[in-house]
Amino acid sequence: MKELFRKCWHGLFALYIFIYLPWFFYVEGLTDLNFTEIHCFLDDLIPFEEVFIIPYILWAFYVLAACVFLFFKEERGMFLRYAITLTGGMSIAMIIYMIFPNCVNLRPDVLTNNTVFSRVVAQLYAIDTSTNVFPSIHVLNSIIVCVALEKNKTFKKFPILRVLNVVLAVSICLSTLFLKQHSVLDGLGSVVLYAVLYLALYVPDWKIFRGTEILVPDKKTDVDVVTDVVTG
Repeated sequence: MKELFRKCWHGLFALYIFIYLPWFFYVEGLTDLNFTEIHCFLDDLIPFEEVFIIPYILWAFYVLAACVFLFFKEERGMFLRYAITLTGGMSIAMIIYMIFPNCVNLRPDVLTNNTVFSRVVAQLYAIDTSTNVFPSIHVLNSIIVCVALEKNKTFKKFPILRVLNVVLAVSICLSTLFLKQHSVLDGLGSVVLYAVLYLALYVPDWKIFRGTEILVPDKKTDVDVVTDVVTG
């Protein structure tokens, strides 16, 4: 058990979901606050497009798949950078929501199209309020995942996946605007937040991130083992 923990302790970051979800739904339930409306003139130029519900929903699968892939295929130091950026960024966003309650008022009053996409958007509007939007966690996480995958040595070997990675990340970011879930300012806030996190976690050579162990499958036993990877 001790050896297993030594190999896989960085996977404990997955437990953050049990902190984030209760925290998110608690803040979502705070509706009697003095919300500041987030809006800029660019928001009025962007049309509502219900088809963007597809990448918007794919966001959750995108983040989950990236976490699993990077856990097994990323050097431990780089995985820690990714995990701390992801959980730290979401936590900072939640703190901002609590000290600076904000909202958007961009959603269409009526969804006129009776399509599958329109019905799914209606369900989204019903369960997700238009509050707690700045910065956008959808945009923030998409940038974090996209950059982390692009930095991964294994992922770089698959050019088609790299293209799909960028296309999906950009589509998710755009979906927040075309579904009228977020303002352009929310996305820009996420970009700034990510830049700060990147400069703090990826640029300095922190000692905690120098580990190069990586879980790789042993071809003889089909069991994941820890191997030292030499980095340049």
